[in-house]
Amino acid sequence: MRSTQLTIGPGFPCLSGLGFALGLAMTSTACGASAASGVVSPAEPEDIASLSSRARAALEGGDLEAAWRASSRALDLSADDASAQDVAARVALARGDDEGAVRVLRRATAPVLVRLRARARFRRGELAAAAEDLASVEDRDPVDGWAVAVLPIARAGSGMELYRLEGAGETVLPFVPDVPVPVVAIVIDGRTVNALVATSADLTILDDGVRESSGIADRLELGGVSVQRVPVLVRDLDEVSSQVGVPLGAVLGIDLLLRLGATLDGRERRLVLRRERDDGPMAGAAIPFVTLGGTFLAVRAEVDGRTSGWLTVDSAGLFPVAVSDVTTAHLRWTADDVTTVPGAPSGRVMLGRIRSLRMAEVELADLPALTGLVPAELPDLAGVPVAGMLGSALWMQLRITLDPRDRSIHVE
Repeated sequence: MRSTQLTIGPGFPCLSGLGFALGLAMTSTACGASAASGVVSPAEPEDIASLSSRARAALEGGDLEAAWRASSRALDLSADDASAQDVAARVALARGDDEGAVRVLRRATAPVLVRLRARARFRRGELAAAAEDLASVEDRDPVDGWAVAVLPIARAGSGMELYRLEGAGETVLPFVPDVPVPVVAIVIDGRTVNALVATSADLTILDDGVRESSGIADRLELGGVSVQRVPVLVRDLDEVSSQVGVPLGAVLGIDLLLRLGATLDGRERRLVLRRERDDGPMAGAAIPFVTLGGTFLAVRAEVDGRTSGWLTVDSAGLFPVAVSDVTTAHLRWTADDVTTVPGAPSGRVMLGRIRSLRMAEVELADLPALTGLVPAELPDLAGVPVAGMLGSALWMQLRITLDPRDRSIHVE
């Protein structure tokens, strides 16, 4: 177990919802787990209804392994059980098994399940099939913000080879100076803009002053690496720009960051991207991650040895650690343990300290933590209870590399 002492002073910015807002408009509920067998104890009920009920309860309680086991067993008994399909597909999406999600949902017809299948197909680059799925349930309840946002992108990219990489094997982009979150200069279809590096965003986002509508950008130049035919969502980034302190023309999401094995080096203030990867072992301690909802990068963590849960990773969040109300209650903080935060967005934002934060092989000590910042919608969108969020004031003191091969964040 690696233990690291970090010193994060009280003078950090405290703006809530920055990174979360980037992902919110395009996400739907989901959850994740690592691969597990479908074995259920013989002492437990074996009928489909009880297995599906147990899978749903495990999912809602955050026990992803149990959700996967129970839903897999239910599908062994009946491949058409809609509840078990839903749970198993959400687990598969979160652990990166898009093919498995499509397989589970191959005969699904309910709008929620069809949209989940479309999400998996979109991530596999099967945009024509994703567009067909989304069009078949367009305007049908329940409303899904991700589906609405992605349908025009899927239509525009049908038949294209996306994310074609060219250029250097590795490139380094320095962070823009005097900005509290990672921002780099990139070139989009010949135009140089500032881009926020946001692990909370599913897709690349362009400002509406850079491009008029969502679709496929011809070319993104990221230092010495270029990416051709990139799906992009268009949004007004003026409010985000004002919070960051520099004009933004783009947001780089996990669609690019994972493909390029990105290293966010807060110590040297730079972003390292790789078109070609070394097959050898990576440096640093490994923290396994999932993508809750297929969107929210998240890790399992233990806080102060009293509570554990999923923490989303938000490189665009202007805070160190934000804890949910449930986690705050588990920490048993009293009025003497917290202080007010000048300039906070609401009176609910208070500053406390957690003694330890343990994530797999990594343990961090004595960290400032904020209450009142975790959006109430986040657990519903993620599909599991969320214990909190890890923001840029934490990550900017470390060097982290996203490794899609073993679904881990390597920390140095």
